[in-house]
Amino acid sequence: MNKKKIVAICACTAGMAHTYIAKQKIENEAKKRGWDYKVETQGAAGIENSLTEQDLKQANVIILASEISIENADRLEPYKNIFKVSTGDAVKNTAHIFDNAEIMSTKVVKDSIGTEIFRALNIGISKFLPVIIASGIIFSIVLMAGDVTNCSYPLK
Repeated sequence: MNKKKIVAICACTAGMAHTYIAKQKIENEAKKRGWDYKVETQGAAGIENSLTEQDLKQANVIILASEISIENADRLEPYKNIFKVSTGDAVKNTAHIFDNAEIMSTKVVKDSIGTEIFRALNIGISKFLPVIIASGIIFSIVLMAGDVTNCSYPLK
């Protein structure tokens, strides 16, 4: 009897935590079931453990755990055995996903332009948020330093 093979691509908005937690959960569930597996991550460190064409061809199911558009999505176009879920679902409901993956898998449908714009803005804001917070902290420190030294600048 042939072993089932599952491959997955994980990518979350920030690419830091959920991407790698989902990867770990998928790997653990595949090990528990005795399935062959390979999981690609598209996180803050870029693409890691990239899926090859052979991996995709041999897979019974391709799990796409993502809230964002994945890089090189065009390579998935020939395949119909794709099950799209969020990284949150991949973390919380891994066993349920494995149970239903083959039944529910379909060909990937491209997201609408509105969804793409929303995701791009969301990613941009999440990447820029630390800069905004740091500038607020620096501004507060400057204001406090002025109060402590009782500096006043005469207007001329």
